[in-house]
Amino acid sequence: VTIAASTAIAALDQRQLRVAALWFAVGTAVGALYLVLELFTNAALTRAAMNSMGFLQPENSKHAVIAGDYVKRVSLSEFNQNATIVMLALWPALSVCALVVKRPRRALYLTLLFVVVALAMLLSQSQSSQMALIASLAVFVFAWKWRKAAIRLLAVLWCLAFVLVLPLDILAYKSELHMASWLPSSARARVILWEYTAQRSLNRPWFGVGVDSTRTLKLQGTLEQPEGFVFPRSTGSHAHNLFLQTWYELGLVGAILMAFAGAAVALRMLRLPTRIQPFAAAAFATFASIGAFAWSIWQTWFMCAIALLVIYVQVTAGASRDDGSRQARGS
Repeated sequence: VTIAASTAIAALDQRQLRVAALWFAVGTAVGALYLVLELFTNAALTRAAMNSMGFLQPENSKHAVIAGDYVKRVSLSEFNQNATIVMLALWPALSVCALVVKRPRRALYLTLLFVVVALAMLLSQSQSSQMALIASLAVFVFAWKWRKAAIRLLAVLWCLAFVLVLPLDILAYKSELHMASWLPSSARARVILWEYTAQRSLNRPWFGVGVDSTRTLKLQGTLEQPEGFVFPRSTGSHAHNLFLQTWYELGLVGAILMAFAGAAVALRMLRLPTRIQPFAAAAFATFASIGAFAWSIWQTWFMCAIALLVIYVQVTAGASRDDGSRQARGS
């Protein structure tokens, strides 16, 4: 799909690409504003829709407080996917504002878009998106100053993550971080989950247990939750870590292929227009940060979000082609 989209993008003229890029940025801003509104009002729009249309009401009260047929409260964790998608769109949308929008409105639009998305992330319960916001901002600042070095460093760190993920997960558990009261419960649960999954990875080191098999294997085993643990000793439904899940399900062969694939994508950013590259580097850091702490790599919506991220960057790069060529001729 991404290849087909790339071919279609290449066929668009400059005006069409600029229009598409601008509307993508507008869509990102609208999505962020909607998320802020829902998070700030305890999902007022969602609750109104559920209460006016009964078929939208959840079947159980796991993520909502229901009194009779009335939904009183919705868990804000239900918007974690929304937060992830908005966060993934942030840096391509900012690049549109920086490269397509003309002065003097450019700085205003950049500031407003970043503030709205940052506010949405801070209000959300998606800790992986919050971490991605901080990490991607640091990468952007570094890449703005040292563009080529930042991109090459991203490629190296991506590969190192596959090398170090197993020993670091085991070391964290042996250091008893899962019992550290100063860590949030979700982080302590991750330490238990990661160490257990890392140990199981060593049982099938070459080809792993199979693509998307973690949930099935979990259901076949017994869950042991020692006293004081915040999470059972199990692999969970997935590893909550892209690098570890690759090792567990695809083994060494899959880890090598995934490492080279990610590094190739990172280094490919050097072929983008110069002014796009810091934004692309920040977008790559966003994806890597979220993938390192959150979702299963095989969830359909997450895979589609990553594919769309590539398309967003391509549209923005295409929309700025004339600017880049003029800049090159001028120098």
